[in-house]
Amino acid sequence: MLGRLRMSLDECESAYSMLSEAIFTPIRRGTDPVRIYNFLKADCRFSEEPLENCTQHTVWSIGLSQDALLRDTDPVSCKVFVCSTRGEDGSSAVIRSYDFRRHNPLYDICKIWEAARVTSAASTFFPNRQSFVDGAFRRNNPIRSANIESLDTWPGEERLIISIGTGAAPGQPLTGNLLALAKRLKDLVKDTEQTNQDFRAENNEMVRKGRLYRFNVTHGLTDVGLEEYRAVNKIAAVTDNYLDDPDIAEMVQACVDKLRSRGQRLGYASAGGWYV
Repeated sequence: MLGRLRMSLDECESAYSMLSEAIFTPIRRGTDPVRIYNFLKADCRFSEEPLENCTQHTVWSIGLSQDALLRDTDPVSCKVFVCSTRGEDGSSAVIRSYDFRRHNPLYDICKIWEAARVTSAASTFFPNRQSFVDGAFRRNNPIRSANIESLDTWPGEERLIISIGTGAAPGQPLTGNLLALAKRLKDLVKDTEQTNQDFRAENNEMVRKGRLYRFNVTHGLTDVGLEEYRAVNKIAAVTDNYLDDPDIAEMVQACVDKLRSRGQRLGYASAGGWYV
């Protein structure tokens, strides 16, 4: 929404509020073994049809064809990529809106709604019959992918990375005969902060120069999962509390100051709240 569709933050928030109930209503409820097994296989925790319909409607609502490609050849457009996982061998895949010197097989065929779907739990098939499942199984925190993409796209340029987390682990621990698989799920979510810590340690110079920022609500959201769309007020309250923390407020201001100074130095312009 932000990058490819050029929607404002307010427009994104409004669209998400309207669409989240339709998209994140689980097919099965409870903790029965079939539901857990399907979730762990990335097999239909949420129905793919509402996600497709909602994404197509959002694309159409801003004046694009429902089958518009993720590809964007406008030279001043924001470059966007999404992470997915190949169903056949579990390897990572990157689907981009921009051309790339590396292997980029989906650049000319992937639609915007398909890009949204390849990051979800429902399998997605393309004409070459490859299947793609939830990118979180390999890139729950895609900061390393963002680093690689930016290094290859702007070699030798100074870069500023902002990483925004989605809160603490969603849902409750799973128990029973599938305990080992449940532990793997918890590890996947915990990995977001571990990945952040590792990346910061590996890129200490970026931290020192104020070019690496991480914002993540780490307390208060442990019982809120994707399907808890009715918890939007709680999410807002906990997030406001996080932003009220003096240390976080100072970090936000430092990030804003760095972005403003960088934009002025590079001759960036803003129009209607959208920065290019």
